[in-house]
Amino acid sequence: MEEKTINPDEICQRALQAKMAVYQAKEHFEMVLKMYNDQNDALINVVNLMKQRILELEKQFPSTKITQDKL
Repeated sequence: MEEKTINPDEICQRALQAKMAVYQAKEHFEMVLKMYNDQNDALINVVNLMKQRILELEKQFPSTKITQDKL
């Protein structure tokens, strides 16, 4: 039966690799989160622009005001 030896340098190297993997995963997560937040902000801006334009048009043409019943 062969004896297994414990190599502290190998254990430290594996621990450092695991730590690096965690940092890389965290950076990737934050990058994806930022991308989704930016897309969400852009969508909110578009909806607000559309709302402003609708309100402008309703002021110009009050007889054609859109109500919830017509939607």
